[in-house]
Amino acid sequence: MNIFDKDKTIKLLLILNFTLLVLYLLTNHIFTVPSYTVIHWFDFDDEYNIPAWFSSAQLFVIFILSIIYSKRLHEKYLKKAYILAGYTFLFFSVDETAMIHEGNKHIFEKMLIYSPFPNGNGIWIFIYFAIALVLAFVFGREVSAFLNEKIGRTVWIIGVCMFVIGGVASEIIGFSFDNGSLGKIIEISVEETLELLGQSLMIYALMSKLDSTNLSDRLL
Repeated sequence: MNIFDKDKTIKLLLILNFTLLVLYLLTNHIFTVPSYTVIHWFDFDDEYNIPAWFSSAQLFVIFILSIIYSKRLHEKYLKKAYILAGYTFLFFSVDETAMIHEGNKHIFEKMLIYSPFPNGNGIWIFIYFAIALVLAFVFGREVSAFLNEKIGRTVWIIGVCMFVIGGVASEIIGFSFDNGSLGKIIEISVEETLELLGQSLMIYALMSKLDSTNLSDRLL
């Protein structure tokens, strides 16, 4: 018996995602909120606040669901793929809270390694991309098994693409806008919303995969 209904869960997550977007726009740009604390609570472009916590929480849920699902699998490479995916998203969850990728800039500047983007921002994009390529090469069979699994694949891939586009592509575009400009506000809104929606879709995909294992258990 499932404790959570995946359809109700995704609806709730979508509501929360768009509520955070509306609160960000209302408190940071539409109304003049007299309290900096309230502005900070919902600022998509800041850390240590409600959107950052919500993102970290969703990433942690992806980690938990991936590990649970891996324990129900028997195929060797697919099992390892979900363990790898799980711990990858655990790192992203920690990163979201501890601001690991933001701190890379200062570390690499001391090593005289600089980003080509304005003000030296975005060096983490190159680092994470390089790590992803190495992992894909080392765990090629696991990645292949992961991509060939049909259950929840489409939703999972869409979720990953939204997460990556939000985290990488939108941020690169954002380097072209000045802080406080309309373009920057739109970029931040799109970037953070895509990241959150992508996470929610991955949660839904994993819940669908877990549902399929429950069905298999009932049919045996």
